[in-house]
Amino acid sequence: MPAALLMVILALAPADPGQAGGEEGKAYGAGAAAHHPLPQQAGGEPSLLVPILEVPALNLIFWSAAKVAGAEYAQISLQTMKDHLLHGPWKWDEDIYFLNEFGHPYQGSLAFTAARSSGIGFWGSIPFAFASSAMWELLMETDAPSRNDIITTPIGGVMLGEALHRLSLLVLDDGPPSLLRSLVSFAIEPVGGFNRSAFGRKRGDFFSRPPYYARFSVGVNANVNNYQDVAGVHQESDLGPQMHLGVEVIYGMPGDEDWQYDRPFDHFVLYSELGVSREFYGAFFIRGLLVGQDYAVGRFHGLWGLFGGYDFASPSTLRVATVNLGIGTSVRYKISDDLCLLPTLIVSGVPFGAGGGIATPVVQRDYHYGFGLQQLIELQLIRRDVGRVVLNERAYAISGQFVAEGWEKVAYLSLAAELRLFAHNAIGVEGFIADRMASYRGPSPDVHERATQFRVYWTFLAGDGFDTLLGAPGARQ
Repeated sequence: MPAALLMVILALAPADPGQAGGEEGKAYGAGAAAHHPLPQQAGGEPSLLVPILEVPALNLIFWSAAKVAGAEYAQISLQTMKDHLLHGPWKWDEDIYFLNEFGHPYQGSLAFTAARSSGIGFWGSIPFAFASSAMWELLMETDAPSRNDIITTPIGGVMLGEALHRLSLLVLDDGPPSLLRSLVSFAIEPVGGFNRSAFGRKRGDFFSRPPYYARFSVGVNANVNNYQDVAGVHQESDLGPQMHLGVEVIYGMPGDEDWQYDRPFDHFVLYSELGVSREFYGAFFIRGLLVGQDYAVGRFHGLWGLFGGYDFASPSTLRVATVNLGIGTSVRYKISDDLCLLPTLIVSGVPFGAGGGIATPVVQRDYHYGFGLQQLIELQLIRRDVGRVVLNERAYAISGQFVAEGWEKVAYLSLAAELRLFAHNAIGVEGFIADRMASYRGPSPDVHERATQFRVYWTFLAGDGFDTLLGAPGARQ
C-alpha cells in the first residue's frame, strides 16, 4: 500500500540534525524545535487550469486501459453518454467489494490531489473529486450510473487523498532533500509528485513540520479461531499463518502546545495493514479533524471537533467499509513526565457504508450497503523509553436499506503491547477479534461470523518514537 512507502523514509532514515551540517541541518532537524514554518513565499501561484485539465485526463487514462483490456463497460459511444445524461437510470451497482470500496475512493483521491498539489485548499479541491466521479459515471462506461460510486468515490477520495497528500509532503520535507525522498513522496501521491516536478510547488503546498508519531511493523499472524454460523450450521475456517505489514501515523499530536489545528487534517490518524498468505487482505483506517480546536482542563490537553473518516477493512472472513462524519475528542493526559494516557472517542454518522463476508447468501454481492452509525473508542498508555499498550474498539451498524436486504453489525476489538528494545526498534504482540452479525430479508438465513487472530511483530519507529506521544518533559503541566 502507498502508505507503507512512507516508512521507508521515516522509520529507516529519520531526520537528524546532526547528519546535516550548517543551516540545512538546523532547518530540517527532528524534535519539538523543528515545528518550523516552511517558506510559503517560495511557492508559485495556485493553478485552477492544471486540475481542470488533469481530472478528465486521469479518467481517460483509466478508460483507455479498460478499453485496451477489452472490458465490456468501456465500449462507450455518444449514444451511451446521451442516454446516461438524459435518462440515467441511476442504480445501485453489483461490483465486487474491493473495487467499490477501495478502488473508487483511490480513483477519487487522484482527482482531489490533482487540485491540492496545484495549490488549491482542502475545501476548494473537493469539487474536483465530485466532478471526476460524475464524469466517469455519466460518460466513461456503458453501465448505468452508480449511486454508491457517486458517494464513495469523492467522499472517500477526499479523506484518503488529504492523508496521502500530507504524508507525501512530510516525507519530502522532513529531512535534507534527496532523490530517495522525492521518489517515495511521488509513490505515495503520484499526481502530486508529477505536478511538483512539472509545474513547481505552490504556496498552498507547504506545511509546517507537524509533531508526529509513525511506525512500520512486520510480523506474522496466527489465526486462532475463525468460523461462520449460517442458520445454526457451524463451519470452521483454517486460513493458516499470514505475513503482516502495518503502518501507523499520528499527524499533529493532540495536546501539543506548539501545534495549531487551523486547517482540515492538521490532525489526522492513519492506520494501514496488509496481510499475505494464500490470499491478500488490506485495511485503511483514516480519521481527520475537519473543524475543531484544542482545549485544556487540568491535566487534560487535547482537541475536539468534527471528524471526517474513511474506513476500509477486508480481512479474509468479514469486511466493512464506510465514509463517515462525526463528533469526537482526542486527549493527552500526562500522569507524569514519563507516563501518559491518550484516550480517543468519536461517534459518527455513516452516509454510506458496506459490510459483508466471503460466503454471504445474497444475490451477486457478498455484502450489504446503506447508511448507518459507527463508533471508535481507543485508549493508549505510554511510558517514555519503554513502550505502550493500546486498546482499540470499532463498531459499525450498516442498515442495508438502500437495497432493502437487511442489516450488518460489525465490531473489531484489539489489544496490543509494544516494548522498545533499542534505538528506533520495538517488539509488539497483539490480539484481535472481529465479529459480524448479518440479517437478511426473505428466505436467506442470518449469518454470524468471527475471526480471532494473534500476531507478533517487529516495529521500526520514526522520529522521536514513543516520546512523541508524551510530548516534551514538563510541557503543559
